[in-house]
Amino acid sequence: RLPSGPARLARLTGAALHPAYPYFTDDAWGVEVGAPVPPGPGAVQHLADAFGDMIARRPWDWHMLQPVGAG
Repeated sequence: RLPSGPARLARLTGAALHPAYPYFTDDAWGVEVGAPVPPGPGAVQHLADAFGDMIARRPWDWHMLQPVGAG
């Protein structure tokens, strides 16, 4: 589950919607910014797919800092 707020905000405002994935380097942080996701139907799924690809490349850097889902 992913929140739909970012996709909705992009659709309502025309802002770009990009997946971004921070990661550790030897002495700092890096960030991978993915290609823009078109706002509209399917945007949240496109983000989920992009995050899945990013996480698969660097799974040791993935951290979920809050619960996901109903609870």
